[in-house]
Amino acid sequence: MNSIKIFFKSMSNRIFSFIFIFLQLIIASYCLMTLFSMLFGVQNLIGKVDKVLPIERSFKIQIPQEAVFDNSESQKVSERTTLLNYLINNKNIDKKGIVMASDISINYSDVKNKYYEVIDKTSKNELSTFIKDNIAAYSIDKYFYKSFNVKVQCGRGFDKNDFTKPNYSELPVIAGYNYKNVYKINDKIKVSNQFAYKIIGFLPKGFLMYTDGDVVGAMKNMDSTLIEPISDGDEITNCLDTIFAGRFVFSIKNKSDVNNTISDITSEIKKLGIKVEIVSFTQDIKDFKEASSSVLSVEIIENLVLVIFSISGLIASVIANINMRKKEFGILMTYGASSSNIFMIIFNELLLVMSLAYIISSLLFYNLGNRIYENQLPNSFGFYNFGLGFLSVLILLILSGLIAFFNIIKLKPSELIGGFRE
Repeated sequence: MNSIKIFFKSMSNRIFSFIFIFLQLIIASYCLMTLFSMLFGVQNLIGKVDKVLPIERSFKIQIPQEAVFDNSESQKVSERTTLLNYLINNKNIDKKGIVMASDISINYSDVKNKYYEVIDKTSKNELSTFIKDNIAAYSIDKYFYKSFNVKVQCGRGFDKNDFTKPNYSELPVIAGYNYKNVYKINDKIKVSNQFAYKIIGFLPKGFLMYTDGDVVGAMKNMDSTLIEPISDGDEITNCLDTIFAGRFVFSIKNKSDVNNTISDITSEIKKLGIKVEIVSFTQDIKDFKEASSSVLSVEIIENLVLVIFSISGLIASVIANINMRKKEFGILMTYGASSSNIFMIIFNELLLVMSLAYIISSLLFYNLGNRIYENQLPNSFGFYNFGLGFLSVLILLILSGLIAFFNIIKLKPSELIGGFRE
């Protein structure tokens, strides 16, 4: 009880020095969390993809760069459809399917206002991925829906008819969790005079789904997104150029079959006479890292410099603050305070200031540090940035506190009382 009273009295007497340490702690914590996000953030995103599509066994089909504007390739509808069927029916292929963005422009103010209510509930981590005035949506085929286990919290999921008997005036959709407070099951989102979305179910909160684009950032939070079915037949045929731009993904069942299966697919492509590449997820990730290496290096160096300066200032401030209290500690030791009592006073003060500072820096980081790689990728939050940041700051404070503590206890009370005083 006495140590607690001394603790609070000591803090009140040195409020300005503690405020200075408090601000330095906020800066150091924020810089450390940012640095850890830069170092481990991409690998964390890759890990999320790997849980759904094993990186070493997963691929996507893609038109080579030199054939992107080749109109003759776009006309090979039959050959491209044959390749898709070959992949779908290949016994060595496990998960497969089509997924592509299909954002729809909003034409009506009432729909727009409701949609703003939906995206207002979205974390800032996801908001930057939305184009304002467009409903964020992804189209998936029946194979993707079956392979990737799209869960529905309430309502119903897609059935066979949704993929085989399209209703082009009223398309069934599964809505993200944030739609649940704005719409109900069977509500319609009118997009034009001829077209509306009909909500048939809602996704659970925080549902992540593999989407199109770079593999590294492919796992996206679907809370403010709609999922719509791609119907068999003409709808897929009309989207072949988009599908063959990395929107058809698949994984091979067994690692031992990867080389032979890819060789067979390559042979089928040559036989069909179409220009298509089979891009491995491993290669896609490698290409992304190579393209982003300069950006990553610059950001890491910038944050490392900030971390070094902030930590150096923090350690110096903590040691100086404790050394300035030699007389106080000398008097306490004269009245019977043990070394452990002195240590607990120092530790409790530092722990309280650090805890408050870390809460504030975490809130700032959650709201301001939601993008990495020059805003190219969403930053997810977890132990690798929040946890490692906290442990790093805690270790630094304990070490700096111990340095000052041992400098104090090696002196006699008389030496401390006669030492430096404020």
